[in-house]
Amino acid sequence: MTPTQPTENGKVALIVGASGLIGQHLLTKLLASSRYSKVIALVRKPLVITDPKLVQWQIDFAQLAVELERRSLEQRNAQARLMQ
Repeated sequence: MTPTQPTENGKVALIVGASGLIGQHLLTKLLASSRYSKVIALVRKPLVITDPKLVQWQIDFAQLAVELERRSLEQRNAQARLMQ
């Protein structure tokens, strides 16, 4: 599963800027929505908020492309292990 593919129970949202004023509001709305089963937040440091639907990816934004490729590879490997 990639961050933008829907899961069995709903959509997956990917949010950048979840610690900012508007990002915090958007994050709250996404977590409260039944349309989304997972919310992935790219963060510099961990957020204070916790929720079962929230997945926080701590990212070095100076190396964003490298970080996202690494996360994508981890997701593909995890999916492959589940299919075995």
